[in-house]
Amino acid sequence: MGAIPGLTGTMAIVLMIPFTFGMDPVNSITTLLAIYCGGIYGGSISAILIRAPGSPASAATVFDGYELAKQGKALKALKMAVNASVVGNFWSVLLLIFIAPQVAHLALKLGPIEIASLIVFSLTIIAYVSGKSLLKGLISAGIGLFACTIGIDPITATPRLAFDIPELERGIALIPMSIGLFAVAEVFNQAEKAYKERSGKVQMTAVLPKPKSPEDSKLTLKEMLGSLRTIFQSACIGSFLGAIPGVGSPIASFMGYGLGKRFSKHPEKYGTGFIEGVAASEAANNGVVGASMIPLLTLGIPGDLPTAILLGAFLLHGLIPGPMLFQEH
Repeated sequence: MGAIPGLTGTMAIVLMIPFTFGMDPVNSITTLLAIYCGGIYGGSISAILIRAPGSPASAATVFDGYELAKQGKALKALKMAVNASVVGNFWSVLLLIFIAPQVAHLALKLGPIEIASLIVFSLTIIAYVSGKSLLKGLISAGIGLFACTIGIDPITATPRLAFDIPELERGIALIPMSIGLFAVAEVFNQAEKAYKERSGKVQMTAVLPKPKSPEDSKLTLKEMLGSLRTIFQSACIGSFLGAIPGVGSPIASFMGYGLGKRFSKHPEKYGTGFIEGVAASEAANNGVVGASMIPLLTLGIPGDLPTAILLGAFLLHGLIPGPMLFQEH
């Protein structure tokens, strides 16, 4: 479901919970965690192939993933997304196993000021990676920030800019907005392209070109080794941010992508179909998965929305996350 825009991995977890009632706690939680991991990775498939991220965590993957697909290198981008996702997941799980209590205590020391600073920094990162014009990037970030103010205020519970429209009171969800900005815009671009090429006759043509050579579909060892530093860097960023309650994988994805571009030997290639850009985004958003379980298991505080749902699954099976969980089980 993570690969289908609008149907996120979080929704898959919710739908699967009733089927886990008859399982023992270990198999139940393992199944839900597997869905969580698959949903985060699945978002990269549609982000690369149709420029519509299947999950908010894969929004940054669009920048280079779809550009590679337009060059006939979609399979190469998908292979890099898989490898980077595996490394990011594996790294975050190692942190969960060995240093969960230490990371959780560090994350709890970050108060509202630090979290607000991280959010502001992520907005500047979005502006930095959005293109050659910094001003346009800042304006785009401001428009996105304004869109987030629509709906019920989470603190005062008062409607903001809803104009008595029930649909607007729920706010503007990220996935529908992403589909409108990326997928629908691409449909019009392809229709215009077909119109010009066919002298006014719009015909159904392949959106993505075929590989020009077998090498376009292969992820070489050189490309993988060249992206390892970026993968581990983004995995660490994602793991650290994942351990902070409320940050989530979308911010980690953009921050991993932005810092990957900042410290890359070829920052000018980012956004033009650079395989390292796919690795940076996917390693960061998958690095959140295991790390987001750290505050949940050690302190009983969910790190993001999927882990909040997993908290409910724990309680349904009689498991109370927190410091006593490690002693009782």
